[in-house]
Amino acid sequence: MDESLRGKGRYRLDEAKARIAELEEALRFKQNVIISDERVAGFRGDWIAIPREDFEHARKVLDHEQR
Repeated sequence: MDESLRGKGRYRLDEAKARIAELEEALRFKQNVIISDERVAGFRGDWIAIPREDFEHARKVLDHEQR
């Protein structure tokens, strides 16, 4: 394999790993609250509430991927 191609592949792998780490961090919400809600008919489980700042930060990081 040509060394220049190997170098490009390595660069892309490192870039992908960095992007994955960025996404993981953005989606690791700092705080969350589990809310049991029996008011909704047929709903089984819990709601998870996160602070707006965490949600907006994650959304910005994910939106960056779509550009």
